[in-house]
Amino acid sequence: NNGQVGPRGAAPVIGVPGRIGKGVTLNGTTDTIIVPDHQSLDNGVITIAAWVNLDDPLRRTIIAKSVDGMATGGWVFHIYDNNGQPKLAFSVGPNAHDASSSPPDAPSGLRVVGLNTLPTGQWIHVAATYDGSYAKVYVNGQPDGTSALLANQLQANNEPVSIGLRQDANGGQRDPDSHPGQTNERFFKGTIDDVNMWSYALTPQEIQTLYNSAPPLQANELVIVNGDGR
Repeated sequence: NNGQVGPRGAAPVIGVPGRIGKGVTLNGTTDTIIVPDHQSLDNGVITIAAWVNLDDPLRRTIIAKSVDGMATGGWVFHIYDNNGQPKLAFSVGPNAHDASSSPPDAPSGLRVVGLNTLPTGQWIHVAATYDGSYAKVYVNGQPDGTSALLANQLQANNEPVSIGLRQDANGGQRDPDSHPGQTNERFFKGTIDDVNMWSYALTPQEIQTLYNSAPPLQANELVIVNGDGR
């Protein structure tokens, strides 16, 4: 699958210095890259990985295959704003919420939030996996969080993959009374390089290898988007 720039006149800056070769800078308000839906993106298990350089600690979307509220299921790989401390997060399944709550906010979906505060202004490697039972996140090759057990959450949907954006069925605007001036889309602000997806869950050892050295393109590697034009 090949990504296209977003449909709202968004124009990511392609070819900027990346972590490995060239990257893509997104402005946090309109920029996105859209990968059309394909059956290879709906296998029930997944790995997502990328190099990111955050411009701010706000809640931002890295990559998603879902709409706001996650009523259609899918997943969102994102930055969670924990009182100004950015944490890596991965939401899987319909109406996913923080699975650490007791009882879980949404038994039909889950969200794992990492333990470490992410730095801004420097490159970090981020990854997420779902193996059909557990969602996990990794920072710089190291495990950062594991969800509670919740099987068979990654169901097929017709949403595209959105890099730097979570699609919103309501045009992006949140409730103006409770969230003035905010949007549900949570555009990514910063630079992204070497976005990769696999149709299976990489092991912790494979995630570590991915962090240590960029792997060659594999037959089961679904999507690569970077500033080098691959």
